[in-house]
Amino acid sequence: MLQVTAEQGEASGQKMQTLVKAMTDGTPREHKFSVDYAWRQAQKDHPEHFIPKQAKSHEDLRAEWLTAQNINDWFKIHKIF
Repeated sequence: MLQVTAEQGEASGQKMQTLVKAMTDGTPREHKFSVDYAWRQAQKDHPEHFIPKQAKSHEDLRAEWLTAQNINDWFKIHKIF
């Protein structure tokens, strides 16, 4: 199963639409099933799984950056100046 988070980049909309289309190819529903409708419905029914990376709040970004390693690297680089 593909992960749907945009952070990991595993399941983009294009990849998931291609997967859904492949699942219906060669079946009686091949030309009756709308891939776009299925994608829109998935986004509508499960919005918490389709949050784009750029939609992160400033607090989330700050918490991710504030690790001991990042802070130490920042100080090491800026000691030069």
